[in-house]
Amino acid sequence: VTELAGRVRLAVEPAALGNPGWAALRLVTSSGEELTAETDAGRPERDLAAREERLRAKFRTLAGTVLPPAEVAALEEELLGFDRLDDLRAPLARCAVA
Repeated sequence: VTELAGRVRLAVEPAALGNPGWAALRLVTSSGEELTAETDAGRPERDLAAREERLRAKFRTLAGTVLPPAEVAALEEELLGFDRLDDLRAPLARCAVA
């Protein structure tokens, strides 16, 4: 970690000032390839369908780090109908990761 810390630089982007939900990442690999990503979690989505899709995409991304795609899809559908479930064992069992 100490070796890596010496190769990392942190720079404040002026666009981020006053917007705590905004973040950008720029990564330059040892081969010189530049990778970038940007997000604005502080920006409220006025379109409710777009807001829901953003939340669902976030769920899929996070759940996909520990569950296979089929399990993520099944869990997503179960959670969308959470208020209509008679039994919580099935969705909870999907969350049990070895």
